[in-house]
Amino acid sequence: MPSPSSPRRPLTLPAHRPLALLFLLSILPVLLIVGALNYRYTRATLEQQAQINLTADTNDLQLAFAQVILRELERLTTIA
Repeated sequence: MPSPSSPRRPLTLPAHRPLALLFLLSILPVLLIVGALNYRYTRATLEQQAQINLTADTNDLQLAFAQVILRELERLTTIA
């Protein structure tokens, strides 16, 4: 431990800090491109899945409605 009377060393950045900053700046475009591609792929996949779900739900609703109409038709034919 330095004695209280010894002069302090000035605060300087370590030599590896500029290299780390340069490395981070050099990979930034790659990260942005990969992120944008991932976003586009995920968005397209989610939109496709939403369309598939909507189609399946519509088909289920049409089937239920057709069954109701058929039941009512059968009921009316038995009454007549």
